[in-house]
Order: sequence, then C-alpha cells, then structure tokens
Amino acid sequence: MICCLYMPKEVPSQFDLFSGELVDNRTTKQRRLAREWERPQQTLMFSQRDMAQFGVEAHPKLPISAKTRLELMMEDHRTEEEKAEAIQQEALKRNHRLFEEPLPEQAPQEESSDL
Repeated sequence: MICCLYMPKEVPSQFDLFSGELVDNRTTKQRRLAREWERPQQTLMFSQRDMAQFGVEAHPKLPISAKTRLELMMEDHRTEEEKAEAIQQEALKRNHRLFEEPLPEQAPQEESSDL
C-alpha cells in the first residue's frame, strides 16, 4: 500500500476547445493570491496581548548597586594536559627551525662492512 503524505494542490482548469489540453483560466490576481497562500507564513512567537502591555517598561534596568562591576569571564574546559599540549604546539609553530632536516635523497648512507 502506497501512502501519499503530500497531496498536490488542484488548480482549477478547463479543457481548451481546440487542443484539448487543460488550461488555467484564473485571473492574475487569483494566481498571485494562490502563490502567496502556498508560501510559508511567519507565526507570532507571542500573542498580541503579551506584546502590548500597558504600564510595562520595555527596557527595565537591573537593580544593581553602583559599586557592582559586571564582567565577562572566559572559561576553558580543557584539561591541564590539553592546555599544555596547545601551548607546546603554538610554541613549535612560532619558532623557526635552527637546522634543516636532511632530505631523503641526501640522507647519509650506511656503509656496509664486509668482514
């Protein structure tokens, strides 16, 4: 059994007298309204009653004393080992190499001694 979750919208059409094809005879206004109806509509997050309340201040002030300082604090959830590894990687990235590593073809060849 095949179940169809989406049923296509039927467009009112008529048969053309000469070609026998279905023709959409709606006016441009009817087509425009149908397109607008098919578009997703934004829903309100809050009801009109909740949005327009008389006597409610839109931007209330926090009841904080003048001596209180608000600051943002960075939290690092990494372990001490992860922090040390990150510091080591950054240090290695910023340092220049003192000695160039030999290329594979320039690597010293081991001499085989035949005894």
